[in-house]
This record gives sequence, structure tokens and C-alpha cells, in this order.
Amino acid sequence: EWHVVSLPCLKSDNTALWEFKHTVAELEKIKANNKIVFERQYQQSPKPLEGLMFPENELRYYKPSDLLKFESSIGYADIADEGDDNLSSPIGRNIGKDIYITDVTFCRENTGVTLPMVADMIKRNDTKFIRVESNAMGAMFNRELSKLVPNTQCLPAHSSTNKFTRILMDSDFIKRHCIFIHTDYQNAQYKAFMKELTAYLSNGKSKKDDAPDSISGLAMFIRAMLPKYYL
Repeated sequence: EWHVVSLPCLKSDNTALWEFKHTVAELEKIKANNKIVFERQYQQSPKPLEGLMFPENELRYYKPSDLLKFESSIGYADIADEGDDNLSSPIGRNIGKDIYITDVTFCRENTGVTLPMVADMIKRNDTKFIRVESNAMGAMFNRELSKLVPNTQCLPAHSSTNKFTRILMDSDFIKRHCIFIHTDYQNAQYKAFMKELTAYLSNGKSKKDDAPDSISGLAMFIRAMLPKYYL
């Protein structure tokens, strides 16, 4: 058995791991010069150059200050079924066809932690509808979540289709319509979500698929709730 020790030089809170060796300014300069080398060598996060379903340069980004108003707020929650899975729950606020991913809960904590975390996110984003995958622990999670957010409709959804097929079919829609927070403004959970999303392989052989599965679920839900924009 192996214990992987990964020490990114630029931490999730945008501070330097070892200021004496590399300051934040120096690390940002290295990143600007060669992002691939920076991610692999300095961030301990190797990614293939080709074969990614959601390459960073094919996604759309925004600054939080750009989002002054929105039409609706809709969420999706993919509940962790295994011990090493993440609960992944993105929130999308739309302006016309554009879907701004304003918030994400993405962690491996138990239900006692994730339930109030998702509830707080729903309230913070004034979310009116959230679909919760009812597979395994999802049904119980949905019932308890409904009690915490009585002003939000928590709708159970049983998923029976193949994950990879679903993600693949929604990938073009996600790249065209979903807009993610610029990396400079992401919190730790949002960063972890984006790291998994942008590392997902187009051949479906990625070991981790919680982030792409949940953003695919959100895309499907929003199309169903706002058909006038996507017919």
C-alpha cells in the first residue's frame, strides 16, 4: 500500500507553501510562463495534454462582480455513495441561456457535516429548486434536506443511465452554456471541484467522476426546468 504525499507550492488559500523558497508572486510568474509544467511539477497535479473532456481553455469563466442579476437559481446534488467519493453539489444561476455556476459543495465529510453545508449554500444562493440523486443514501439526504430548506423544492431523481454516457452527451452543452468562477476567486471546495472536472478523461477511464457527473445532472435539470431557452 502507498500513502501519497502531495504538497502543492501554491495552496488552496492562495498562499505559498514555502515562502522562503518561492513567494506567491514568483509562483504566479512560473504559472504564467508554463502552466503545464507548473501544474505537474509545482502543484503535484499531472494531467495529460490530450484526451480531456473539459479542458480548462475550453470552459468559460467570470468574475463574481460580473453577475449583477439573475433570473433563477437551480441546484443539483450527487450524494457520495462510497467512502472515497465526494458529495458534489453545484448551484447554477441563469441569465437567459447562460448558466453561472456560483457555488459548489464538494467534500467527503459525513452527512452530519454535508447536510447543513448544502442547506446553507441553498439559502445563500436563494435556490428555489434542487434535484437530489436518490440512489443509495440520496433518498434519506433529500428528506432531511427538505426539512432544513422549507422554501426550496427538493426533488428526488433516480439515475439509471450510464454515468459516462450521460456526461459525454452533456459535455458540449456544459462548455457552451456553463460559466465558472475565475480561478482567482474560487474557494477551496470550488477549486477541488474544478480540478476533478478538468482532469476528467474523454475515454471515461477517470477514477473520479463526481464533479462531471453532478454538473451533467445540473445541466439536464436546468434544461428540463427552462425549456424555452434550449428547445
